[in-house]
Amino acid sequence: MNRIKELRKQKHLTLKQLGSELNMLDSTLSQYENQKRKPKDEIWEKIAKYFGVTVPYLQGKTLDKTQIINRVVNNVHVCYFQCYVKRYRNKQQQKGFFYGWVADYHLPEFMDNMNTYISITSDDVLPPKLYSNNEIRFELNDKVLDYWKKHIELVAQQMEKANIPTKTDSYELFIIFNQYLKQARNKLVHDVKPTNLGKLFAKKYDKEKYLHDEMIEKISFGNYQSAKKAIKEYSNFIDELLEEVDKLK
Repeated sequence: MNRIKELRKQKHLTLKQLGSELNMLDSTLSQYENQKRKPKDEIWEKIAKYFGVTVPYLQGKTLDKTQIINRVVNNVHVCYFQCYVKRYRNKQQQKGFFYGWVADYHLPEFMDNMNTYISITSDDVLPPKLYSNNEIRFELNDKVLDYWKKHIELVAQQMEKANIPTKTDSYELFIIFNQYLKQARNKLVHDVKPTNLGKLFAKKYDKEKYLHDEMIEKISFGNYQSAKKAIKEYSNFIDELLEEVDKLK
C-alpha cells in the first residue's frame, strides 16, 4: 500500500487541495491512493518531491517509524534483559529467563548504550526499575511496552530516513537498530557536557563497574570470604565517592 493518502492527511489536505498543489485532478489522485491506477515514474517523483520523501518510501516499499518500532521493540526488550540477567543474576536465576534468537547474538554493550541513551534523553527510571527486585522473567507487559516505544522512537525516526526495505527480517532490523542506537548514544555523550560530578567520576572512579561486577560475581559464585572481601572493597569505594560528592556541595 502506498503512502499518498497517509502523507496527504498528515498535511491536512483534501484531495482537491493536493490536486491543486500538484496540478493534478483529484479523481486521479484518488485512484492513486486506492491503487486503482499506477502512477508513472515521473508522477511518483513529483509527488515524493512535494512531500519531501523518497519514491520507495512513498510507494510503501520501505519501513516507516511506526513499523520499525513495532517490529523491533520485542527484540530490544529481550536483548536488554538478556544482557541484564547475564550480568546481574546467578546461573540458577538465568534459567528462568526466556531467551529469544538474540541469545545467539549477545550484545554486552547494548544494555549500557541503552541506559546511557535513556538517562541523557529523559528523567525516566532505567528498565529494571519497572520490575520488582526479585524479578527473573521480565515479561513484556503493556506498561513496559509503552516505555520502550517512547524511548526508541527517535532512533526509529532516524532509521526511517535510511529507506530500510519492508522485507527486512527481524534479526537484521535489530542489528541495524543497535547500530543507530550506538551512533545516537555516542553523539549525545559527545554533545552533552558532563556535570562536575560526572567529570570527577570519569577521572577518578572509572573502576566502579569493575568493582561492582566483581562483587556480584563473588556473591553469586564465590565462597563466603571472597564475597565478603568484594563487598567491603565496593563499600569502601562508595564511601570514598560520597566524600567527594559532599565536597562538591
